[in-house]
Amino acid sequence: MSRNTAAGRPARSSIVELPPPPAEGQSVGGIEVQRGARWPRNSTRWVAGGALLVVVLRLPYLRTPLRSDEGGFLLVASQWHPGSALYGSYWVDRPPLLIAFYAIADRLDGSTALRLMGCGLAFAVVLLAHHLGRSVTRRTYAWPAVLAMALLALPYGGALEVNGELIAAPLVLLGLLASVRAVADPVADRRWRLWATAGALGTAAAMVKQNFLDVLVFGTVLVVAHAWTADRARGRARRVVTELGALGVGAVATAAGVVVGAWTRGTTPAGLWDAIVVFRLDASRVIASSASSATDVRLRYLLLSMCLSGSVAIGGLFAAHAVRTWRQPLVTATVVLLVWELLGVLAGGSYWLHYLVGLVPGLVLAVALIAPRPGLLGSAARRVTACAAIAALVTAPLALVVAPPSHAVPPAASWLRRHAKPGDTATLLYGAPNVLQAAGLASPYAELWSLPVRVRDPRLTHLESVLQGPDAPTWLLASHDLATWGVVSTSAFAVVSSHYHAVASVDGYTVYHLRDALPEGER
Repeated sequence: MSRNTAAGRPARSSIVELPPPPAEGQSVGGIEVQRGARWPRNSTRWVAGGALLVVVLRLPYLRTPLRSDEGGFLLVASQWHPGSALYGSYWVDRPPLLIAFYAIADRLDGSTALRLMGCGLAFAVVLLAHHLGRSVTRRTYAWPAVLAMALLALPYGGALEVNGELIAAPLVLLGLLASVRAVADPVADRRWRLWATAGALGTAAAMVKQNFLDVLVFGTVLVVAHAWTADRARGRARRVVTELGALGVGAVATAAGVVVGAWTRGTTPAGLWDAIVVFRLDASRVIASSASSATDVRLRYLLLSMCLSGSVAIGGLFAAHAVRTWRQPLVTATVVLLVWELLGVLAGGSYWLHYLVGLVPGLVLAVALIAPRPGLLGSAARRVTACAAIAALVTAPLALVVAPPSHAVPPAASWLRRHAKPGDTATLLYGAPNVLQAAGLASPYAELWSLPVRVRDPRLTHLESVLQGPDAPTWLLASHDLATWGVVSTSAFAVVSSHYHAVASVDGYTVYHLRDALPEGER
């Protein structure tokens, strides 16, 4: 790393080398900068305006029905207490801070509060992207904030759903910000505090969604790469050990606090390990061996969305930049971060669109590093970012016209509301827990999503015991048969036939009612 001097003293070190803005008439990368051309800079007012625009574009969806994950997490959070499953009466493969976030939404107002909290998260992501860009370059260009705004506003980017990725994104950006400031700070005490803060934020993000280890991965690489390129080898090992130690202390302390807090509500450490680590490995094997063709369709849509949003182009431009500047610590750490985030999107095998929000921190950092630079790469990065923003501003309002958001309750939930009596329960096979949440009915079966059924109860033995037990659900909703990929359900057919009676067909579901509690007129 280069060191500038002023008055004979070393100046504060910079972790990224950026050239000064080109002057008019200067040739940059073989292209002459024309008279009147402006090197784009931002103002806080414009960045705040972009953040507010993201909120405005989300407001039409404020009162739309919750999606599957949103409704399911809200249902789990509403009854989180010591019980028979990981989270009270239900099991889900997610860490406790995610459920705690939804518990706050449930305490406030449920679905509307959740959507308003999502607006706040999107606003925070744009502002944090701006501050991260300033910390990286020591300049005030708006491109990182513009890209964050575009990626969160695109209707095909998956960001409209308030899911783990959106909840964790501000924590990741804060952790990256602390890491960047820590490595550039000349005062050892402040560096250690910043690294401990980064570790705490990194673990907090992972306690929202377990693959969000972005800050810990980025921070570790940044510490090692910075020490490796330091001018003086003396004290290099000591600095690496102390800074990684501070990062680890913050991470471990936060993890311990979250685990203990969850334990007080009946969620055991062993249960969490099984849910957020062991289950994910088992689920990957099940998906790889028996997933339906719908998984391949989702993958194609995911890759198409990555291309249309500019994510692939930004990644390619940064890769070209990294080939020449890989020795810069921040470039090395950003390359590793982007690879890690891409693995998080693709390695799980489910390919839901909201996974793409997990790419936002790395892409923001990449744009912060290349957009301010003169030359072809910088110009291309600015153009791609601008095109992504324009696409968001065009397609988001267009989506409201072509497919206006519906405020109607899901038909199956509406049907259950009309026919269920106080004290009734319901189980829906497989997945769509938002229907149960909208209907206001609890389920005696702990598995609310389809993937846990396929991994934890593939022969439906637990389901069969529930259907035949004293707490059998009053209502059972299933697709027109009980078959689905990854599930062997031969004996479950007989159990349903002997204990339940089909009473309706609603929105693709066959509705069964417990024979011992048939409604009048059906006995």
